[in-house]
Amino acid sequence: MKFYKYVKENFDGYVSRINPGNLKEENEYFDMLRKFCADKLSMPRPDAMIDYGAKDALTKLADTDLVPSDTDACYDIKTFKENFPKSLAKGERVLKQNRGSTGEGI
Repeated sequence: MKFYKYVKENFDGYVSRINPGNLKEENEYFDMLRKFCADKLSMPRPDAMIDYGAKDALTKLADTDLVPSDTDACYDIKTFKENFPKSLAKGERVLKQNRGSTGEGI
């Protein structure tokens, strides 16, 4: 881990701002970030990146002070057609297409 050694010897910390979906060796990158975290050199934790990096991250935070309880995600047209009109009846809504962060699904 040449990069890990370089960061540890030359810097106080490392903030990951890379899209892991662009990496060929994503697991190795996350392992390196976990090592940074163990040595108190990194932010964010890779597990947080994995858990909350997806487009549906807001649905995972529903019923918290951060996100309204009626936040929803639809993964197919049938569910969208059934649920979205009901949701609109409650007021204005934000609609976000899930297209991926590296262009897949467009």
